[in-house]
Amino acid sequence: MKNLVKLLKVFIFFICLVIINSSCKNDSNKDLLKIVGNLDNLPDGKIQLVRLDRSIICSTTTIKGKFHFFLKKAEFGEPIIVALEHIDSNNVKRLFGFKTRLTLNGKPHFLSNFMLEDGIKINGKLEEFISYSDKLKIVFPNKEIETGEQTEAYFSTYFLKRIDYTKLKKSIEKYPDSFYLLYELERNRHDFTKENINSLLSLFSKQIQLSNTAQKLKRYIVTKDNFTLSFNTKLASIDNSIKPVLTKGGESTLLILWASWCGPCRQEIPTLKEIHKKNKNNPYLRMVSVSLDEDTKAWKKALAIEKMDWEQFIITPELKAYQNDLFQFDGSIPTTLFVGKNGKILYKIRGFDVKDGPTQTEQIINKYFNLNN
Repeated sequence: MKNLVKLLKVFIFFICLVIINSSCKNDSNKDLLKIVGNLDNLPDGKIQLVRLDRSIICSTTTIKGKFHFFLKKAEFGEPIIVALEHIDSNNVKRLFGFKTRLTLNGKPHFLSNFMLEDGIKINGKLEEFISYSDKLKIVFPNKEIETGEQTEAYFSTYFLKRIDYTKLKKSIEKYPDSFYLLYELERNRHDFTKENINSLLSLFSKQIQLSNTAQKLKRYIVTKDNFTLSFNTKLASIDNSIKPVLTKGGESTLLILWASWCGPCRQEIPTLKEIHKKNKNNPYLRMVSVSLDEDTKAWKKALAIEKMDWEQFIITPELKAYQNDLFQFDGSIPTTLFVGKNGKILYKIRGFDVKDGPTQTEQIINKYFNLNN
C-alpha cells in the first residue's frame, strides 16, 4: 500500500510538471528561442529559466537528463541575462554555473548566467562546484555550452573588475553586436562624459544602435546635464524643509548614500560616527548622509535608532528617478562621494569594506579635505 501511495505521488508530481511545461512550448519552431539540454546525471525533476531577480520565465521537465525550452522571440524585445535552477523529486535544488572564456587568478572563471538567445545547447555531465547543504548545490556541466553570438560575447568580455572607457571601447570593437556590452554602457553611463557615450555608441552595429536601450541612452545624453549634483541641488531634511545639499563657503563634503533597508549601510554607521567624531572640528570637512528610501517613516525610524550627529537628507520623489545621474553612481549602496568645495565629485567609494574601508576613507579625507592645514 505504501509503495502504491509513493508511486501515486510521483505520478502526480510529473503530471504537474507537464502542465507547467505546456506553457513553455509551441507547436511551431518559427520565431522561437530554443534552449536544449542533455546532461547524463541530471535527476528527473523540474528546471526553471529565471531572470537576474530570480523571477521565473518558464519551467519544463527533465527526464533522463534531457530538457528543452521553446520561447517566443516576440516576447523578448532584447536579449536578457538569464540563469537555470533545477529542483528534483527529492526537493534538492541545483543552481547552474557555466565555464566562460575568461580566467581568474589563472583558473577558469564561471558565471551563473548566460544570454537568452536561440541555439543554446547544454550537454555533458554535471559536476558539483559547491554543496551548501543536502538541499542546495552549485553545479556546472563539464563541457562548455554551445552558445550564440550574444552569450559568446558575454562569456568573453564579462568585466571582472571596474569598467573603464578603454576596456569597454576595445570590447565593443571586437563584439559590436553585443547587447551585454550595451547594457554595461547603460549601467555605467554616470561614469562617462556625453562625448564618451556618443563615441562608444557609434562603435556598435546598426542593429544595436536602433535598439530601445541605445535610444534610451541617446535621450539620456540630452538630459544628462539637467541632473548633476551642484549647489542648486535641494533635498528634504529631517524637519521636512527643502535645503541645498551642498553649501558654498570653502567646505568640502563627505556625502554618504544609504537607505534604512540596506544592511551594509547600517553596518557602516559606527565607522562613520568615528570619522565624524575625529573630524568634527575640521573646518574643511562637512558630513552629509542622503537616504534613498522611498518610505520617509522608515528613514526617520532608522535615524532615531542610529543617532547620526551630522546633516541628514532624503531624496525627494521628484528626483528619485534621476538619483543615479544626480550622484553619478551605479545604484549600489552604500556609496561615499567626496565632493570638493567647487561642488565637483572628486572621488567615489562603492560599498563598505569592514577591514580596509575606514583607512581608505581617512586617506582620502587627508588628501582632499586639507585636514592638516
